[in-house]
Amino acid sequence: MLEEEVLSHSPSAYYTLSEPEGSTSAGDTSGNQARPLVASGTGTPVQFGAGTGPVDGMTAAVFAGPSGQFLADGVTGNVTIPTTFGP
Repeated sequence: MLEEEVLSHSPSAYYTLSEPEGSTSAGDTSGNQARPLVASGTGTPVQFGAGTGPVDGMTAAVFAGPSGQFLADGVTGNVTIPTTFGP
């Protein structure tokens, strides 16, 4: 339901960050073939598949905060990811 709601707004890119454990990049699931987001920077790596996603059965990426890696598009290095946090 969440994914359908997001996709109904025709985003130019949509990254669920639900890649399996061991992944090093996040793929676009909007159908628009946007560049993947790749783990960048130094520090604690992004841990794909280590968290619980907002939808049953989905995993989530875990970030270490300002001392860890981040995700970048490999071109501009600037990415804004709207995020929803919940209990």
